[in-house]
Amino acid sequence: MASEKSAILIITLLSIILSLPFISKPYHVDDTPFMYVAEQITKDPLRPYSFNFEWSSQSGQASHIDDTPLVSYYAALIFVLFGKSEITVHLSFIIFKILAGISFYFLAKKFLINALIPTLIMVSTPTYLVMSHNIMPDVPMISMFLLATALFIYGTDKSNHKLMFLGGFAAGLAYLTKPNAIVIIPLLALYAILKKKPRYTAYTLVPIAMITLFSIHNYFFQNDVLILGYIPFLFQLKQSAGGMEIYVAYFIANLSYIGGATIFTFFFLYPFLYKKRNWMLLAACVSITVVMAFLLYQVSENFISGQYTIPQLMMFTVFVASSAFFILAVIAEYCNKITPCIKSTLSFRNSRCDSNTFFLLIWFFGVYIFNSGFISGGSVKYNTLFLPPLVLVYMKLFDKYAERYKLKKIPILLIMLFATMATGIVVALADFNFATVYKDFAYNVADKYKSSNNTVWFLGHYGFQYYMENKNYKVLLIGSNEPKKGDIIAKARIPSPRKMISELKKRTVLLETVSYDGSLPIRTQNGRAHAGFYTYGGGFLPYSISDAKLENFDIYLVVTDH
Repeated sequence: MASEKSAILIITLLSIILSLPFISKPYHVDDTPFMYVAEQITKDPLRPYSFNFEWSSQSGQASHIDDTPLVSYYAALIFVLFGKSEITVHLSFIIFKILAGISFYFLAKKFLINALIPTLIMVSTPTYLVMSHNIMPDVPMISMFLLATALFIYGTDKSNHKLMFLGGFAAGLAYLTKPNAIVIIPLLALYAILKKKPRYTAYTLVPIAMITLFSIHNYFFQNDVLILGYIPFLFQLKQSAGGMEIYVAYFIANLSYIGGATIFTFFFLYPFLYKKRNWMLLAACVSITVVMAFLLYQVSENFISGQYTIPQLMMFTVFVASSAFFILAVIAEYCNKITPCIKSTLSFRNSRCDSNTFFLLIWFFGVYIFNSGFISGGSVKYNTLFLPPLVLVYMKLFDKYAERYKLKKIPILLIMLFATMATGIVVALADFNFATVYKDFAYNVADKYKSSNNTVWFLGHYGFQYYMENKNYKVLLIGSNEPKKGDIIAKARIPSPRKMISELKKRTVLLETVSYDGSLPIRTQNGRAHAGFYTYGGGFLPYSISDAKLENFDIYLVVTDH
């Protein structure tokens, strides 16, 4: 018990230490819609989406956000009690980081020999660290997801109905935090079935009931049912973005994001290359990835962002080949053990099935497929859902290799932790720098274009929209030709700016371009650097080494009336 208390203290302290330097981070990327929903909740708690919201290429009632509102309800409470400054809100979100770490620790105790260091590695990855410094729902979602899984697993093992009910309730909260957490329902049911306790799957009715009640609320208070529109919306999004090509892009991008933004890249190879048969797997992965990199080099000359550089292609090759190698190494190690587990599960009979390992493998590959094609993917943030099974499966396999080859586990794990944490901190600092650009422009630059006789309009979303609207500048509506002679239009290049219609474009001239340099040569979302942390549209790298401008703002003057 003392060791558990010490572990909880260490996890808590590390979560705080890795959060405090970033608590002034400006609201960033998809923070904006959740902030706006929270502000609406403070006005009308039962109708969180009953306001018009312009976002990227979408317009109309805010239900087009297609995300569940639990994070916004929490933020609304913070707004009412303490205000909505960045420091206040970020401090209030540290609780989710602590909860995620502690919940993962107790899960790791169920499946691994050592639980503490793997937990510290998970919360130090670039994926987790960067997302934990935003107020998007990804880290709150994974905290509820892990809490639900831990409660349900411990409850099932002990036949403790209270824990299983609480696990089901937390699973419902996970969905209400972010819809893609719905995968937890079959996951919990699977664990009960693998443990030969199928009657406990009844507790998955708890989150189903919560989703149903939330949908009824949507119908009566919002005249819409979010869950009915969420999957079709994502499917249509992929079809409009290129059909089958988008699935290929997601597959490639997710491999790169896993290899570069989770466990430090080198350790996807070590210690697994001690097994000589794995050398052929690595050779195959490197060969295929080199061909992919060559094709990317040829194709990217037609990209708006320009051709990938050789160093960027080298990063791409290392990230993709290493993560693909690890996934294949997992398959090679466990393929002979999967068939008896499938037979055991379907027949409800005991067999030579390691149910714990099988559960982790289903969790691992299930979420990987979910992210790579079915619904999510195309962004590092979606791998927040993939991190827990990734780390658990990795450590499970690492333990086998450490025992097989008589390796000194603790020193290796500590090196892995520090390498992963160092990468995470550097990438988080780079993203902090990127986030500050939009607030700085809105608060310190845009005013010089404002006069008593004109209106300043803007194009672009992310945090840029939040801070520009905070300063009472106006978003240019889709298809609008409203700006008058003397008005200013500020366009941010990176955050999916809307295009001006041709009639308006003809009435403008480019005054100047305001550019921002970065203090670090690392980019997280930047087409010129081919970095696509928040969307693969920026590039197939989770982050990139580059001196590209953090952002460029094009300032247009409207020179004629309609």
